[in-house]
Amino acid sequence: MLGAKNAEKTVTLPILMYHCIKDKSSGAYILSHKELENDLKFISENNYTAITVKDLIDNNLPEKPIMLTFDDGCKTIFTTVFPLIQKYNVKIVVAVVGSFLDINYNADGTINPDYQSTLNYEELKTMHNSGLVEIINHSYNMHSYKNTRKGLKNKTGENLETYKKLVAEDLSKLENRLNEKLGITTNAVAYPFGYHTKTSNQIIKELGYKAVLTCTEGVNYIDSDSEFFVLKRFNRTNKKPLSKILTTVLVNK
Repeated sequence: MLGAKNAEKTVTLPILMYHCIKDKSSGAYILSHKELENDLKFISENNYTAITVKDLIDNNLPEKPIMLTFDDGCKTIFTTVFPLIQKYNVKIVVAVVGSFLDINYNADGTINPDYQSTLNYEELKTMHNSGLVEIINHSYNMHSYKNTRKGLKNKTGENLETYKKLVAEDLSKLENRLNEKLGITTNAVAYPFGYHTKTSNQIIKELGYKAVLTCTEGVNYIDSDSEFFVLKRFNRTNKKPLSKILTTVLVNK
């Protein structure tokens, strides 16, 4: 669990959860290019420093840390978000879904032009190599509205060992793909849709991950005793700008 509040020893860490960024906002979870740039300007002007999960694990925390996470792997993370974070020199965390990556490719490994709404491995590698983008695990194929399973949750009446095996195999499949294509190993899991159980947390720990990002809203208070398996995130919708979220965090601290 995250450490209890202590004014002398704790660091306040807000984590933001973004999804797609487009030219114009469209729906609650699709922000405009301008909205994201305003967030980055706010971070710079108010002396926040964007960190990665690795920075958190390594206890490499600045005075005013913030974490910007982008879930699912929309193509615009490369075409729109990446140029902006280069402009403002801001680090981000990208949670990718393996099946969304692989759908970009034909059976022979060539790019499939009919599926170009999500990131591909080449784009991920370019961003990772910049030093500004950390990649984490968002499952291989458990982020689908067509699945009867809700994210990484077990089904009612499902055998425990079967459930553990399925979750471990799914997360490991994405790890193997990222290692094969990019030469990396991730250190954290972002729960698909936020669905999770005590058992899924246990599985993730046993697989060697150091952190879990949830969809529960709230600020994180980090101290020397903190573990990072229940990290909360604020969902950045087009009705809740970063400035408003952070103002609320500071007021309620």
